[in-house]
Amino acid sequence: MSSATADATFETEQLIIDLGVKVNQRDSFGRVPLHYSFVKNGRSTLEGASSYSTDPIETVSSLCAQKNIEIDVADKWNKTPLHYASMMGSTISVIYLIQRGASTKSVDTYGNTPLGVAMLYRQFNYAITLIQKNADVKVPVYDEFPNRVDKMWADEEKERQRELQAATKNADMTESEHSDDDDKKHRELFAKKAITHNIFSYDSDYDDEDLNDSSEESEGSVMEKQVYNQNAFGMQNLGARKKTTKKSSWDAERDQEDKASKENIEPVTEPKSTFRHAIKHGQQGVAYLILDNGYDYMLAMQDAMDESKFQLVLTLLSKTSDDKIIQRKNAKG
Repeated sequence: MSSATADATFETEQLIIDLGVKVNQRDSFGRVPLHYSFVKNGRSTLEGASSYSTDPIETVSSLCAQKNIEIDVADKWNKTPLHYASMMGSTISVIYLIQRGASTKSVDTYGNTPLGVAMLYRQFNYAITLIQKNADVKVPVYDEFPNRVDKMWADEEKERQRELQAATKNADMTESEHSDDDDKKHRELFAKKAITHNIFSYDSDYDDEDLNDSSEESEGSVMEKQVYNQNAFGMQNLGARKKTTKKSSWDAERDQEDKASKENIEPVTEPKSTFRHAIKHGQQGVAYLILDNGYDYMLAMQDAMDESKFQLVLTLLSKTSDDKIIQRKNAKG
Protein backbone atom coordinates (compact mmCIF):
# COMPACT_ATOMS: atom_id res chain seq x y z
CA MET A 1 0.00 0.00 0.00
CA SER A 2 2.99 2.29 0.34
CA SER A 3 4.09 4.54 -2.51
CA ALA A 4 7.29 6.13 -3.68
CA THR A 5 5.80 9.63 -3.99
CA ALA A 6 6.52 12.18 -1.29
CA ASP A 7 2.86 13.13 -0.72
CA ALA A 8 1.53 9.56 -0.81
CA THR A 9 -1.21 8.71 1.63
CA PHE A 10 -0.05 6.71 4.59
CA GLU A 11 -3.22 6.79 6.68
CA THR A 12 -4.07 3.08 6.46
CA GLU A 13 -0.60 1.87 7.41
CA GLN A 14 -0.37 4.39 10.23
CA LEU A 15 -3.78 3.37 11.56
CA ILE A 16 -2.75 -0.30 11.64
CA ILE A 17 0.49 0.58 13.42
CA ASP A 18 -1.34 2.80 15.93
CA LEU A 19 -3.73 -0.08 16.68
CA GLY A 20 -0.75 -2.12 17.86
CA VAL A 21 0.15 -4.39 14.96
CA LYS A 22 2.63 -7.11 15.94
CA VAL A 23 5.62 -6.02 13.87
CA ASN A 24 7.48 -9.32 14.41
CA GLN A 25 4.50 -11.59 13.64
CA ARG A 26 5.32 -14.17 10.90
CA ASP A 27 2.77 -15.25 8.29
CA SER A 28 2.60 -18.51 6.34
CA PHE A 29 5.51 -17.33 4.16
CA GLY A 30 7.61 -16.56 7.23
CA ARG A 31 7.36 -12.85 6.51
CA VAL A 32 6.86 -9.91 8.85
CA PRO A 33 5.20 -6.57 7.99
CA LEU A 34 8.60 -5.12 7.07
CA HIS A 35 8.83 -7.62 4.17
CA TYR A 36 5.51 -6.35 2.84
CA SER A 37 6.82 -2.82 2.66
CA PHE A 38 8.46 -4.09 -0.55
CA VAL A 39 6.39 -7.15 -1.48
CA LYS A 40 2.66 -6.66 -1.85
CA ASN A 41 1.35 -10.13 -2.64
CA GLY A 42 2.87 -13.57 -3.02
CA ARG A 43 6.40 -13.69 -4.43
CA SER A 44 8.21 -11.06 -6.49
CA THR A 45 9.22 -11.98 -10.01
CA LEU A 46 12.22 -10.93 -12.02
CA GLU A 47 10.08 -9.39 -14.77
CA GLY A 48 7.84 -7.45 -12.40
CA ALA A 49 10.52 -6.04 -10.13
CA SER A 50 13.13 -5.06 -12.70
CA SER A 51 10.82 -2.78 -14.69
CA TYR A 52 10.61 -0.05 -12.05
CA SER A 53 11.93 1.14 -8.71
CA THR A 54 9.94 2.14 -5.66
CA ASP A 55 10.94 3.29 -2.19
CA PRO A 56 8.38 2.89 0.62
CA ILE A 57 10.39 4.91 3.12
CA GLU A 58 7.24 6.07 4.97
CA THR A 59 6.26 2.49 5.78
CA VAL A 60 9.81 1.42 6.56
CA SER A 61 10.55 4.35 8.86
CA SER A 62 7.30 3.92 10.79
CA LEU A 63 7.83 0.19 11.26
CA CYS A 64 11.46 0.66 12.30
CA ALA A 65 10.31 3.16 14.93
CA GLN A 66 8.45 0.37 16.73
CA LYS A 67 10.10 -1.03 19.84
CA ASN A 68 12.01 -4.34 19.51
CA ILE A 69 11.42 -4.68 15.77
CA GLU A 70 13.49 -7.39 14.07
CA ILE A 71 15.25 -6.09 10.96
CA ASP A 72 16.92 -9.22 9.55
CA VAL A 73 14.02 -11.70 9.52
CA ALA A 74 14.41 -14.39 6.83
CA ASP A 75 11.25 -15.70 5.16
CA LYS A 76 10.52 -19.08 3.57
CA TRP A 77 13.02 -18.29 0.79
CA ASN A 78 15.62 -17.06 3.32
CA LYS A 79 15.12 -13.55 2.00
CA THR A 80 15.36 -10.64 4.41
CA PRO A 81 13.63 -7.28 3.88
CA LEU A 82 16.94 -6.08 2.43
CA HIS A 83 16.68 -8.72 -0.32
CA TYR A 84 13.24 -7.43 -1.29
CA ALA A 85 14.44 -3.84 -1.09
CA SER A 86 17.11 -4.92 -3.60
CA MET A 87 14.42 -6.24 -5.95
CA MET A 88 12.58 -2.92 -5.79
CA GLY A 89 15.65 -0.69 -5.93
CA SER A 90 14.63 1.10 -2.70
CA THR A 91 17.81 3.12 -2.18
CA ILE A 92 16.69 5.33 0.73
CA SER A 93 15.13 2.38 2.55
CA VAL A 94 18.31 0.30 2.25
CA ILE A 95 20.36 3.08 3.84
CA TYR A 96 17.76 3.30 6.60
CA LEU A 97 17.80 -0.48 7.20
CA ILE A 98 21.60 -0.83 7.12
CA GLN A 99 21.96 1.96 9.65
CA ARG A 100 19.70 -0.10 11.93
CA GLY A 101 21.68 -3.31 11.60
CA ALA A 102 20.48 -4.99 8.40
CA SER A 103 23.17 -7.31 7.07
CA THR A 104 24.44 -7.09 3.50
CA LYS A 105 25.85 -10.64 3.85
CA SER A 106 22.56 -12.53 4.24
CA VAL A 107 22.22 -15.33 1.67
CA ASP A 108 18.83 -16.47 0.36
CA THR A 109 17.75 -19.94 -0.80
CA TYR A 110 19.24 -19.37 -4.25
CA GLY A 111 22.63 -18.30 -2.87
CA ASN A 112 22.27 -14.55 -3.44
CA THR A 113 23.19 -11.70 -1.13
CA PRO A 114 21.21 -8.42 -1.38
CA LEU A 115 23.88 -7.16 -3.81
CA GLY A 116 23.46 -10.29 -5.93
CA VAL A 117 19.69 -9.74 -6.00
CA ALA A 118 20.21 -6.11 -7.07
CA MET A 119 22.48 -7.21 -9.94
CA LEU A 120 20.07 -9.98 -10.97
CA TYR A 121 17.08 -7.61 -10.99
CA ARG A 122 19.13 -4.93 -12.77
CA GLN A 123 18.81 -2.35 -10.01
CA PHE A 124 22.26 -0.92 -10.68
CA ASN A 125 21.87 2.46 -8.98
CA TYR A 126 20.76 0.63 -5.87
CA ALA A 127 23.75 -1.73 -6.24
CA ILE A 128 26.10 1.25 -6.10
CA THR A 129 24.68 2.13 -2.68
CA LEU A 130 25.25 -1.42 -1.43
CA ILE A 131 28.83 -1.43 -2.73
CA GLN A 132 29.45 1.87 -0.94
CA LYS A 133 28.11 0.18 2.21
CA ASN A 134 30.85 -2.48 1.86
CA ALA A 135 28.76 -5.26 0.33
CA ASP A 136 30.95 -8.16 -0.84
CA VAL A 137 31.41 -7.86 -4.62
CA LYS A 138 33.12 -11.26 -4.85
CA VAL A 139 30.02 -13.32 -4.04
CA PRO A 140 28.63 -14.76 -7.33
CA VAL A 141 25.12 -14.10 -8.57
CA TYR A 142 22.77 -17.08 -9.02
CA ASP A 143 19.72 -17.26 -11.25
CA GLU A 144 16.51 -17.76 -9.31
CA PHE A 145 14.60 -20.99 -9.96
CA PRO A 146 11.36 -20.88 -7.91
CA ASN A 147 9.79 -23.92 -9.63
CA ARG A 148 12.85 -26.04 -8.81
CA VAL A 149 12.74 -24.92 -5.17
CA ASP A 150 8.98 -25.60 -5.01
CA LYS A 151 9.59 -29.11 -6.34
CA MET A 152 12.31 -29.64 -3.73
CA TRP A 153 9.88 -28.65 -0.99
CA ALA A 154 7.15 -30.86 -2.50
CA ASP A 155 9.52 -33.84 -2.59
CA GLU A 156 10.47 -33.21 1.03
CA GLU A 157 6.78 -33.12 1.99
CA LYS A 158 6.10 -36.37 0.11
CA GLU A 159 9.02 -38.04 1.88
CA ARG A 160 7.69 -36.80 5.20
CA GLN A 161 4.25 -38.25 4.39
CA ARG A 162 5.81 -41.61 3.40
CA GLU A 163 7.74 -41.74 6.67
CA LEU A 164 4.56 -40.93 8.57
CA GLN A 165 2.64 -43.66 6.75
CA ALA A 166 5.45 -46.16 7.40
CA ALA A 167 5.50 -45.26 11.08
CA THR A 168 1.72 -45.66 11.30
CA LYS A 169 1.91 -49.02 9.53
CA ASN A 170 4.64 -50.26 11.87
CA ALA A 171 2.58 -49.17 14.86
CA ASP A 172 -0.44 -51.07 13.53
CA MET A 173 1.69 -54.18 12.93
CA THR A 174 3.07 -54.01 16.46
CA GLU A 175 -0.44 -53.75 17.86
CA SER A 176 -1.57 -56.63 15.68
CA GLU A 177 1.24 -58.88 16.95
CA HIS A 178 -0.17 -58.60 20.47
CA SER A 179 -3.64 -59.75 19.42
CA ASP A 180 -5.14 -63.06 20.50
CA ASP A 181 -3.45 -66.14 18.92
CA ASP A 182 -6.74 -67.92 18.39
CA ASP A 183 -8.13 -64.95 16.52
CA LYS A 184 -5.00 -64.87 14.36
CA LYS A 185 -5.35 -68.58 13.50
CA HIS A 186 -8.99 -68.06 12.62
CA ARG A 187 -8.09 -65.28 10.14
CA GLU A 188 -5.37 -67.43 8.57
CA LEU A 189 -7.75 -70.37 8.13
CA PHE A 190 -10.40 -68.10 6.65
CA ALA A 191 -7.90 -66.61 4.17
CA LYS A 192 -6.61 -70.05 3.23
CA LYS A 193 -10.14 -71.28 2.59
CA ALA A 194 -10.83 -68.32 0.28
CA ILE A 195 -7.74 -69.22 -1.75
CA THR A 196 -8.14 -73.00 -1.91
CA HIS A 197 -11.90 -72.85 -2.55
CA ASN A 198 -13.57 -74.91 0.10
CA ILE A 199 -10.82 -77.37 1.09
CA PHE A 200 -11.91 -76.89 4.70
CA SER A 201 -15.46 -77.69 5.72
CA TYR A 202 -17.74 -74.77 6.57
CA ASP A 203 -21.12 -74.49 8.11
CA SER A 204 -24.14 -73.97 5.93
CA ASP A 205 -24.14 -70.28 6.92
CA TYR A 206 -21.31 -69.66 4.44
CA ASP A 207 -22.49 -69.25 0.87
CA ASP A 208 -19.73 -70.61 -1.37
CA GLU A 209 -21.68 -70.64 -4.60
CA ASP A 210 -20.78 -67.08 -5.66
CA LEU A 211 -17.15 -67.58 -4.65
CA ASN A 212 -16.78 -70.70 -6.78
CA ASP A 213 -18.56 -69.09 -9.71
CA SER A 214 -16.32 -66.02 -9.69
CA SER A 215 -12.98 -67.83 -9.24
CA GLU A 216 -13.38 -70.88 -11.49
CA GLU A 217 -13.77 -70.79 -15.23
CA SER A 218 -15.42 -73.48 -17.29
CA GLU A 219 -13.52 -75.23 -20.03
CA GLY A 220 -15.73 -73.55 -22.63
CA SER A 221 -14.93 -70.12 -21.20
CA VAL A 222 -11.20 -70.79 -21.43
CA MET A 223 -11.52 -71.94 -25.04
CA GLU A 224 -13.60 -68.86 -25.89
CA LYS A 225 -10.85 -66.57 -24.54
CA GLN A 226 -8.19 -68.44 -26.49
CA VAL A 227 -10.13 -68.05 -29.74
CA TYR A 228 -10.77 -64.35 -29.04
CA ASN A 229 -7.06 -63.76 -28.47
CA GLN A 230 -6.12 -65.28 -31.85
CA ASN A 231 -6.22 -63.67 -35.28
CA ALA A 232 -7.51 -65.25 -38.49
CA PHE A 233 -4.31 -67.28 -38.86
CA GLY A 234 -4.47 -68.76 -35.39
CA MET A 235 -1.69 -66.54 -34.03
CA GLN A 236 -2.00 -64.70 -30.77
CA ASN A 237 -2.99 -61.05 -30.98
CA LEU A 238 -0.29 -58.59 -29.89
CA GLY A 239 -2.80 -56.86 -27.67
CA ALA A 240 -3.68 -60.08 -25.85
CA ARG A 241 -1.18 -59.75 -23.07
CA LYS A 242 -1.35 -60.28 -19.39
CA LYS A 243 -2.69 -57.28 -17.52
CA THR A 244 -0.25 -55.34 -15.43
CA THR A 245 -0.97 -54.45 -11.87
CA LYS A 246 -2.99 -51.24 -11.79
CA LYS A 247 -1.50 -48.41 -9.78
CA SER A 248 -3.50 -46.89 -7.00
CA SER A 249 -5.08 -43.51 -7.62
CA TRP A 250 -2.63 -41.93 -5.16
CA ASP A 251 0.38 -43.36 -7.02
CA ALA A 252 -1.01 -42.29 -10.40
CA GLU A 253 -1.65 -38.77 -9.14
CA ARG A 254 1.82 -38.61 -7.65
CA ASP A 255 3.40 -39.71 -10.96
CA GLN A 256 1.46 -37.04 -12.84
CA GLU A 257 2.55 -34.36 -10.39
CA ASP A 258 6.18 -35.47 -10.65
CA LYS A 259 6.02 -35.44 -14.44
CA ALA A 260 4.51 -31.96 -14.49
CA SER A 261 7.12 -30.71 -12.08
CA LYS A 262 9.95 -32.06 -14.22
CA GLU A 263 8.52 -30.35 -17.26
CA ASN A 264 8.24 -26.98 -15.54
CA ILE A 265 11.43 -26.76 -13.48
CA GLU A 266 14.12 -24.41 -14.64
CA PRO A 267 17.48 -25.68 -15.92
CA VAL A 268 20.44 -25.40 -13.58
CA THR A 269 22.77 -22.58 -14.66
CA GLU A 270 26.25 -21.60 -13.57
CA PRO A 271 26.49 -18.54 -11.33
CA LYS A 272 27.97 -15.36 -12.78
CA SER A 273 30.03 -12.67 -11.12
CA THR A 274 28.73 -9.21 -10.22
CA PHE A 275 31.28 -7.82 -12.69
CA ARG A 276 29.96 -9.97 -15.54
CA HIS A 277 26.37 -8.90 -14.81
CA ALA A 278 27.46 -5.26 -14.90
CA ILE A 279 29.26 -5.44 -18.27
CA LYS A 280 26.54 -7.62 -19.79
CA HIS A 281 24.04 -4.79 -19.27
CA GLY A 282 26.44 -2.01 -20.26
CA GLN A 283 27.09 -0.77 -16.73
CA GLN A 284 30.78 0.11 -17.12
CA GLY A 285 30.74 2.50 -14.17
CA VAL A 286 29.38 -0.19 -11.85
CA ALA A 287 31.94 -2.63 -13.26
CA TYR A 288 34.87 -0.34 -12.40
CA LEU A 289 33.41 0.28 -8.95
CA ILE A 290 33.32 -3.50 -8.44
CA LEU A 291 36.97 -3.72 -9.51
CA ASP A 292 37.88 -0.90 -7.14
CA ASN A 293 36.26 -2.81 -4.27
CA GLY A 294 38.34 -5.94 -4.61
CA TYR A 295 37.19 -7.95 -7.62
CA ASP A 296 40.12 -9.75 -9.28
CA TYR A 297 41.49 -8.26 -12.54
CA MET A 298 42.26 -11.65 -14.05
CA LEU A 299 38.70 -12.84 -13.39
CA ALA A 300 37.39 -9.56 -14.79
CA MET A 301 39.28 -10.15 -18.07
CA GLN A 302 37.91 -13.68 -18.19
CA ASP A 303 34.38 -12.34 -17.69
CA ALA A 304 34.94 -9.79 -20.46
CA MET A 305 36.05 -12.52 -22.88
CA ASP A 306 33.06 -14.70 -21.92
CA GLU A 307 30.78 -11.78 -22.80
CA SER A 308 32.74 -11.08 -26.03
CA LYS A 309 33.74 -7.64 -24.71
CA PHE A 310 37.19 -7.75 -26.32
CA GLN A 311 37.75 -4.00 -26.30
CA LEU A 312 37.19 -4.08 -22.54
CA VAL A 313 39.79 -6.86 -22.28
CA LEU A 314 42.33 -4.60 -23.99
CA THR A 315 41.37 -1.72 -21.70
CA LEU A 316 41.83 -3.88 -18.61
CA LEU A 317 45.19 -5.09 -19.92
CA SER A 318 46.33 -1.51 -20.35
CA LYS A 319 45.38 -0.77 -16.75
CA THR A 320 47.29 -3.78 -15.40
CA SER A 321 50.91 -3.05 -14.58
CA ASP A 322 51.61 -6.34 -12.82
CA ASP A 323 52.49 -9.13 -15.27
CA LYS A 324 51.80 -11.75 -12.60
CA ILE A 325 48.09 -10.97 -12.81
CA ILE A 326 48.05 -11.71 -16.56
CA GLN A 327 50.12 -14.88 -16.19
CA ARG A 328 47.86 -16.41 -13.56
CA LYS A 329 45.68 -19.42 -14.42
CA ASN A 330 41.98 -19.63 -13.81
CA ALA A 331 40.09 -22.65 -12.48
CA LYS A 332 40.13 -24.26 -15.95
CA GLY A 333 43.91 -23.98 -16.22
